[in-house]
Amino acid sequence: MAKRRLSLRDRVARQNETHAAVAKKARASATDGPIIIPAKKPLQKDYTIRRAIISDIHGNFSALNAVIVDCYGNKVNEIWDLGDNIGYYAETIRVAKAVKKGRAILRDETKTVVYEAPLRSCKGNHEELAELARLGMQPMGLRGIGVNMDAAKSIVIAAGQLRTGKEMNELEQCLYTLPETIRICPEALGIHGFKQIETSWDGEQKEEMKYVLPTQLIEEYGITKRELCVDPEKIIRDANLFADGITRVYTGHTHFSWAIILDENGKIIADFIIPLGEKIRTIPEIQLKPGQRLLLSPGSVGIPRNKDDQVLDAAESRGYKLQPAQYAIEEETMRAGRKSVKVKFMEIYYKYENSERIALEAGMPQPNPYKKEKRKKDSEAGANGK
Repeated sequence: MAKRRLSLRDRVARQNETHAAVAKKARASATDGPIIIPAKKPLQKDYTIRRAIISDIHGNFSALNAVIVDCYGNKVNEIWDLGDNIGYYAETIRVAKAVKKGRAILRDETKTVVYEAPLRSCKGNHEELAELARLGMQPMGLRGIGVNMDAAKSIVIAAGQLRTGKEMNELEQCLYTLPETIRICPEALGIHGFKQIETSWDGEQKEEMKYVLPTQLIEEYGITKRELCVDPEKIIRDANLFADGITRVYTGHTHFSWAIILDENGKIIADFIIPLGEKIRTIPEIQLKPGQRLLLSPGSVGIPRNKDDQVLDAAESRGYKLQPAQYAIEEETMRAGRKSVKVKFMEIYYKYENSERIALEAGMPQPNPYKKEKRKKDSEAGANGK
């Protein structure tokens, strides 16, 4: 027969009775000296807190705004941003102002605030490269520090946008002095990516940000440039990620949505990915068990790499353009003194013509770098009669 679960009031009453009985017994048996009564152990209050984990906005304010609207609908309490706020898209100033303000704010048609949540960010490699561009480094120089030429050109344009207009010095100061990591809560850490020292053929050493990806993602989708990838277990071991009580690490940079679950010894026991467009897409929800650790990438708000081509093609056939924005929601719950954590990947769609137009007007070389790849595939299919 199942035990009846006591209510909070009954548990407090029982605790008080136990405390009174111990005190009475102590008084009865005491002969001399002070009477020591054990202190009551306070019950932790029940709570639920939802944290949005976002990354790689890349100057796409339309995508960021769509995510904030979705956070409002999902009753998110806090928003944590893993960096790369600029580059590729051209709404640099609007994104930078949101980061500087430290608040995500949503207003209705009457300009009344209907939703507000703290927004905290760390630095990505695009912020680091934009600071070099501000000091005069050109795209070719940036290209040698781990980004492609399109990204390098867009970073130079973004750095120029931050140099003009009012309050630009403050926005520059904010973006270029962001911390490299953010402590989301006592058990969770946010970081944009993982750097390693590489030695070139001529003996020159330089620091490069690597892609940490699940093995199945690398193998199943044929990701090229494997020299840019690093084994997750190795980076976890070398960086000592899960020290100081950390059980969850959230990382950006890859633009893919994936998760790796590890045991307490740092061994991988499971991984999850949101499939690419040609696969049946399932959006997993991860429930962490006691002792497990989590390394997770929420995907990209501005330019996700694992898109659902069927959704995008269906929208295009109806005469409008959609793009996905991806992020994750961590839900931490305390019930009767027991804490539980679950994380769910989120994927929403928004109309992005405005972002594309602004990027093209600003001279960004490729507002959506993955459109180029799709056009190339389409032209090859046409040439082959497919």
